[in-house]
Amino acid sequence: MNDLDAMPPAEREAMAAGIEAALAEDAGEGDLTAQLLPETRIVKAHVLVREDAVLCGAPWFDALMEKVDSRIRIDWHHAEGDLMPAYTALYNLQEAKRRRNRWPK
Repeated sequence: MNDLDAMPPAEREAMAAGIEAALAEDAGEGDLTAQLLPETRIVKAHVLVREDAVLCGAPWFDALMEKVDSRIRIDWHHAEGDLMPAYTALYNLQEAKRRRNRWPK
């Protein structure tokens, strides 16, 4: 629903650099909390907005999740720029199996 191909190349490159920096800063060598789950565990998340909001940053989030693990599936309920009333489902996320080392180098 949030197509990265529509983004100009310079913006895609800047976004990719920002994602690399964010992962390096926040994740370091790996997500220690995620390592508590068995590798065969299916991980699911259902995200709601708690206040009225405008969706901003979905392409960045899609690219980040793709970088973390290309097997992560995100089912968006809204598109970039949509106005969402409070307590609306934003997306569902599912990963089939956890990787031992989740964060790419």
